[in-house]
Amino acid sequence: MATNASVFVTDTLDNGRPGVLETTFLDCRRQIFAVISLTDVPKGTHTLVVDWTDPNGRRRERNTQKILDSTREVVTWLKLHPATGSGVLRAFNPAIGMTAFIGIWNVTISLDGAAIQRTEFEVVC
Repeated sequence: MATNASVFVTDTLDNGRPGVLETTFLDCRRQIFAVISLTDVPKGTHTLVVDWTDPNGRRRERNTQKILDSTREVVTWLKLHPATGSGVLRAFNPAIGMTAFIGIWNVTISLDGAAIQRTEFEVVC
């Protein structure tokens, strides 16, 4: 039986855990979470990979972790960092230094080298 995965992406915390997404637009200044729910994971130890791809098609982050067949949920996150030297100006315009991050992102989930789920979200400033 093939592994099934569902993913939701959020920038909201509820009692210290990623909460229900209140909007489809995620804030570039906040930590962004991917909550991955897994079912039908084959027996044994597996490698779960989460790739975060920006609007320009560039992979910005890769999270790799070992999971067991008993794993039902994995939470991983992305924190966007502004370009060097943009700190003072960001007080007036949060998009300064963050323009490469604004737009539609993809999160791809792979198990043992095979993609099992992909979802999109939009980053705004």
